[in-house]
Amino acid sequence: MRILVLKTYAGRTLEREHCQKVARPDTQVDFENLEGDFPITHVHHRYFRYKAIDHVIERVLRAEEAGYDGVCLACGADPGLYEARELVDIPVVGTFEASGHIACQMGHRFSVVPTVSAAAPQMRELAWLYGFGDKLASIRTLNIPGRELYVDFTSPESVVRRINEVARQCVVEDGAEVILLTATLAGTMFTSATSSPITEIGAPLIDALPVAFKMTELMVDLQKLGGYPPVSRVGAFKPPYEPEYRKLRAFYGLPLRRGLEPDGGPAD
Repeated sequence: MRILVLKTYAGRTLEREHCQKVARPDTQVDFENLEGDFPITHVHHRYFRYKAIDHVIERVLRAEEAGYDGVCLACGADPGLYEARELVDIPVVGTFEASGHIACQMGHRFSVVPTVSAAAPQMRELAWLYGFGDKLASIRTLNIPGRELYVDFTSPESVVRRINEVARQCVVEDGAEVILLTATLAGTMFTSATSSPITEIGAPLIDALPVAFKMTELMVDLQKLGGYPPVSRVGAFKPPYEPEYRKLRAFYGLPLRRGLEPDGGPAD
């Protein structure tokens, strides 16, 4: 099994290594980010996310062409998740979507912890889109920008302290039973610096990225062993009308997806 961990912006911490720790022995874990296509090290703002989405889609298309069995988007905002699912036949898993559904199984209510307040409105919107909005106890932020969640700027120890402070507020003031850390950069720092997924207040902390990675393995298994498609094609993820898809790709000078020939005939 080959899985691509795709960071949906520039920069890198320990995403591949983080996922490799939980990967099965027969899973090959590769990593890419948008460096070279997108210069910013976070997607807190809608404008940044919209600019990144096109490049996420192209990277997912290339991953399918290269023979990857699945793609795990290493970003709590899941940019390009639904758009990519329209176009490829391999599983594409979003960090927030996958980990949020796991959080629903671990407690009655959970709190989401992204990086900064600018990310909170979209996380709430996504929670309702994904079907677990009524399970949210709260959204509380670390107030540490993504650009600073690197060891050159912020120590792992200070990140762990801040996460425990926020977790206490979520439990005591908001009634959360589970803490979902969607800030993938902070998650790698927390997990690397601690030996337990339990916060100081006693609530379990879900590090969203490795959970999403394991969900990617599961989705690949379901497709390979059980014949289940990654998504339904009769509604939300119905592929674009092919002539219009071809026209749009030609307009921007982009290659067609696997299985299509430029002349409109089927591939061999």
